[in-house]
Amino acid sequence: MKENKKFVIRLNRNLYMCLAIPYKIKSIKNQSAVVSCPECEDKGIRVDLVEDLKEGDFVLVQNNMAVRKIPKKKAEEIYQLITLK
Repeated sequence: MKENKKFVIRLNRNLYMCLAIPYKIKSIKNQSAVVSCPECEDKGIRVDLVEDLKEGDFVLVQNNMAVRKIPKKKAEEIYQLITLK
């Protein structure tokens, strides 16, 4: 899988900060899920850290791991902020 570089912020010459990006869960099996977002390709992530997930849920993803479940409205707000639409 290719890393999506558009969501990495360069703070200075040698320091970068990764953003947690909202993704929608398309499918889930055991501790893995396939997720999508409007500006990204579908990708596989781990979901060990977040309980009670199901298809259609939105999660914040960082380093290919779901870190928090969020409401759809919050995901849409974040999409607007990071894509400047």
